[in-house]
Amino acid sequence: MSGIASIALWLPYRGVERASVAALHGGRGAQGNRPVAGADEDGLTLAWDAATRLNHDLDIPLAVSLEDVTVSVRAQSVIGRAMGRHVIELGQGPRAGWDLLASDQVAILDVAWGVVSWARSDEPVATWHADAGAAIAWREDAPLQLVGNWQNEGPLPVWRNGAGGCQLDWSAPDQAALFSACDEAFSVLNIRPERDRIAVSCPLPGVWKQVQRRGWAHVVGSDFGQIGYARGADPAFTLARAMEGMQPGDRVALVVPGAGATVLLFELADTGQPVQILMPRWQAARAIPPGRWAAFRRRDGHIQSGVEMSSSLGWREASWQLERMGFRCAACGELSWPAQQNCIVCGQREGRREPVAATGTVFTGTIDHLHPSLDPPTSMIVADLDGGGRAYLQGTDDLAHDCPIGTPVEMALRRYHDGESGQTPHYFWKLRRRA
Repeated sequence: MSGIASIALWLPYRGVERASVAALHGGRGAQGNRPVAGADEDGLTLAWDAATRLNHDLDIPLAVSLEDVTVSVRAQSVIGRAMGRHVIELGQGPRAGWDLLASDQVAILDVAWGVVSWARSDEPVATWHADAGAAIAWREDAPLQLVGNWQNEGPLPVWRNGAGGCQLDWSAPDQAALFSACDEAFSVLNIRPERDRIAVSCPLPGVWKQVQRRGWAHVVGSDFGQIGYARGADPAFTLARAMEGMQPGDRVALVVPGAGATVLLFELADTGQPVQILMPRWQAARAIPPGRWAAFRRRDGHIQSGVEMSSSLGWREASWQLERMGFRCAACGELSWPAQQNCIVCGQREGRREPVAATGTVFTGTIDHLHPSLDPPTSMIVADLDGGGRAYLQGTDDLAHDCPIGTPVEMALRRYHDGESGQTPHYFWKLRRRA
């Protein structure tokens, strides 16, 4: 029987105080910090960060679910080339991906695949929203087995299209429709709320309060106390939290609302191996000042315009850019990246293409306060890569103010710039502290 083998969750390095967001944009204040993606992060990079945390021994295709249509257009190409895996795009929305689990399409993928979902909230007053990424590895004979599913395409218009794009609009009738859907699904799947665990991905704290009034014995909702509602990635976060302390034979029902509702019933099997859950411990390592955070949102969090990047050019250069393909000299054995026509040491032309490692150590670096950035300063780092080769790349947020020599680092996929007039965004590597 097929099911979930591992769950990988990802949260950005940055955070902003919810009270500051409310004071800056209006709306009700709240306590705590909200995870917020940096200026060089978007849905694609968050999805990649989560997917790379899965067990690398799993040779599985990736099914990608993104909520940003403009990002989703390149998701299959960029993530697939960067990870060296086949990618299947599932579409947008909080239920995308989870709906596939509740359908016969799983058999098409030979029940050996991963779902990558992300959430990035650009509504300035959404103090309870969070930026996050999640990925699951799905395969046969997995510990957390899918034993039942139920779908409803009824009137649950949680996300409505308006002048400002897709907006959260959860009314009292929507809440009543959700609970009616739950009652029907519990009856069909023989779910026992007095005994089974219930994981509900709640879009708002008010909905969670209504869930608590249902009197279910063991119910877990979105982590409003720490992270908030992570939209497309929220079901994976909620399911991971609901699994704490589960024993073989225990069951958990995952409720995912959207334009309708999806209810998935899982049972923990005694396979001898636990479900691998990579849950990050998030804290706002360096809070973003409210004024600078507003500057992020003025461009939807994207980097300033730069060199225009066409889709055809990106495809031609993907070999060395995304696949990290270097040149190994046949004469002296030197590995160089990006790949050159001649060896950078001895000048010989004979050699072979070979991918460089994504990990290494800092050889040297500098902190640049003049480089144009929405979040200065910018670290410029030269790293000696494991297995040979040297990379000269920018650093991510956690290396922006300090990049000591000898620091273990790894490459992270980031969004460099958008080009002029909304052209194709340019994705490339940066260096961050090794996880």
